[in-house]
Amino acid sequence: IPCYTDVNESFLEIPEVSLICSYLDIIENPLNDINMLAVLRSFFFKMDIDEFTRIKVVEKEITNGQQENNFYESILIYIDYIDEKAKENIQIALNEKMVYSKCKKLIEELNRLKKLEEEKGLYEVLKDIIIESRILYST
Repeated sequence: IPCYTDVNESFLEIPEVSLICSYLDIIENPLNDINMLAVLRSFFFKMDIDEFTRIKVVEKEITNGQQENNFYESILIYIDYIDEKAKENIQIALNEKMVYSKCKKLIEELNRLKKLEEEKGLYEVLKDIIIESRILYST
């Protein structure tokens, strides 16, 4: 099918397309910090720099600054930290609960989409991301 566009940028450079590519990448490789942070900052998870900092501060406290993890591993450490606090009936601040909620949502979504990819293929994952995110309506 012949196609013409007067857009000067490449299709892959369009912000929404780039974001979806980043999302697809972290489903396959959550250890890629650049794509992970791009997705977390986007409307998918709406995390901000303060929340990123909180996750890294907790990681530093828990590991005594001995190891530097990628952001995905830092999120897993943060989730475990909050789970432990909850198990020990330690008061959890509202901002920590919000960060925890976003982190849990990320892990659940990555697991769900990875399973969907294994069962139905990449097309279904892409369709799910586009439909669930309502990205077509956000532009």
